[in-house]
Amino acid sequence: MASRPTLAKVALTAGVSKTTASYVLNGQKKMSAETTRRVKEAARRLGYRLDASASGLSRGRTQVVGVLTGKTVTELVTGSNSLFWLRLNDSFVQRCSEEGLVVAFAGEDRAQALIDSGVDTLIVLGSHGLEAFEGLRVPFGLPIISVDPIPDHDNVQLSYDNDAIAALVAGHFAEQGASHLAWVSAAGSEAVFAILVAALTNWATDNGMDFSCHVYDGLPDLQASIHEALDAGADGIFAMCGTPKRITEAIADRGLSIPDDILLVMQSEGAIEESMTPQLSNFSYLGTEAGITIAEMCVDVVKNGTHPTQLDLNFELVARESSLRTD
Repeated sequence: MASRPTLAKVALTAGVSKTTASYVLNGQKKMSAETTRRVKEAARRLGYRLDASASGLSRGRTQVVGVLTGKTVTELVTGSNSLFWLRLNDSFVQRCSEEGLVVAFAGEDRAQALIDSGVDTLIVLGSHGLEAFEGLRVPFGLPIISVDPIPDHDNVQLSYDNDAIAALVAGHFAEQGASHLAWVSAAGSEAVFAILVAALTNWATDNGMDFSCHVYDGLPDLQASIHEALDAGADGIFAMCGTPKRITEAIADRGLSIPDDILLVMQSEGAIEESMTPQLSNFSYLGTEAGITIAEMCVDVVKNGTHPTQLDLNFELVARESSLRTD
């Protein structure tokens, strides 16, 4: 039986001292990018794993799940798509607590301190969390859970199937007779939804539907973006925002009715859509379910040391009066 690869063997393979290899793999000291690359590459090639007794990564040692937001939790749950984040956060923390795990949040200013304190896994939340993650000293082998791929780390990528979302949403509009779908979203969200927009564009092209994007900068500009979409010929609007009343008012301003003239689907968690007139269709990323799913994966990481390389999250479209035509 082959002997277990040692730190000394990793150091020899990488052409560095044992101390330097230890610094890199334990995240104790920031080394040059080239040295870090060589040491981690050698460790992966040899199948090296940190000694649980010598690192803060032993299963069950800390029972702490770190969450790197780049923002405060308050900023997340009061910003764009706030209900999604609120529901995800609540269900995630509750499920972790039920399994005896502690959840520790940190913004950019506390990111390194959080990692140094010892966490069993780290969740990098959104683009702001990814920015905060860059340049941090991270122990080799620490599972990193994120939406965006993070090279050179033990990464679990959270994923929504954007092609399936595009087919579901755009397909629904097409079935109800729409020929031009407009996507409306707030400025600053373009990068977050870039893959979804590409998927919608491809679906529309493949299925003979016109597609346009309209970005608004702040709520006062929202109605102008809706008018812009209507001027472009849209007869279906997929709105990625949480202000349905402003959207319906902007459509009414043009003397148009929902759903006879304009089909409307909101991207939201479905808190008020059913109470509006007409009842609004909504597409949801299912924040509560996402929180539970991510928490259960963290439990597997901490207690069993196992995890997938990708975790697919669920979504749903609830069709109501605003996107259903009776004739």
